[in-house]
This record gives sequence, C-alpha cells and structure tokens, in this order.
Amino acid sequence: MMSNTSQVSSLGPPGAILAIGVLTTGYTWLKLPTGSFDNPGPGGLPLLVGLFLTGLGIVTTGEKLWRGVLSALALEGQDAPSAEHISLKTFTLVVASVCAFAALIEWAGFFPAAFIQVLIASRSASGLSWAKSIGLSVFGAVLTCLLFPIALSVSVPILTFF
Repeated sequence: MMSNTSQVSSLGPPGAILAIGVLTTGYTWLKLPTGSFDNPGPGGLPLLVGLFLTGLGIVTTGEKLWRGVLSALALEGQDAPSAEHISLKTFTLVVASVCAFAALIEWAGFFPAAFIQVLIASRSASGLSWAKSIGLSVFGAVLTCLLFPIALSVSVPILTFF
C-alpha cells in the first residue's frame, strides 16, 4: 500500500534519467571537445545524448510529480494506482552503456567505445548468449564506424590506443 505522499516524493527512474542526463551533459561539455555542427568532435554525440536524457528526465519527472499531485488531490483516502513496471536491470544496463561510450570515446576511440556500448546494452536482452552479444557488438561497432566517421565525416578517431 503506497501513500500518496510517498508517490510524489519518490521519483525513481525518471529522477535517475534526469540525474544521468545532467551528469552526462556536464561531463561531455567540460571534458570532451564537442566541435561544431560542420565538424563535430568526439564529445558531440555524447553531448546530444546527454541533452536528450536531460530533456526526457525533465518531462518524465514532471509528469510523475504532476500525476502524484493529482492522485493526492483526487484519491484522498484511497490507494494510489501502481506505477508501470520498469525493469531495473534493463534501465541500468542501457544507461551504463551510454556512460561507458562517453567515458571511452576519447581514450580508446570510436570503435572500442561503440563495441562496449552495444555489448553492455545487449546484455539487457533476456535470452541473448554472450556469443550473440559479442557478435552483435562487432556488427554494431562496424556499422556505426561506417556511418559516423566514414559516411558522415564526423571527426572522431576510430582507434586511439595503438
């Protein structure tokens, strides 16, 4: 039985999305060269992802707070409706994959960062073996390297640790 006040004060995943978006945006803005629209740097894509997560976090946190306030006003003395089930494992792995990409792109290069990102995110899929996750990661990293640094001429180093 969840009280209306605990529903309003507990932000859960929307608050986490907002916090991770703000942290990702701040880190990429301060630590990675973002470049320009014509010549984006290695921090350009992580900055856009961070801004997207921040915007999404603001919207979902605001919606959750608004629903909590409406529930508190409309359901005085009644049980609040239960929140939708969100898999914490999936949420955590996908957010961790974005953070790993942002942390690795400058040090290791685009290919290893994309490989690790897809590997971590693919582990959230139930029933996917390690072999399939690694194969998917190689495919995803090759595809993104063909798309961003080569086809779109985004100036990011493909490998930096050799």
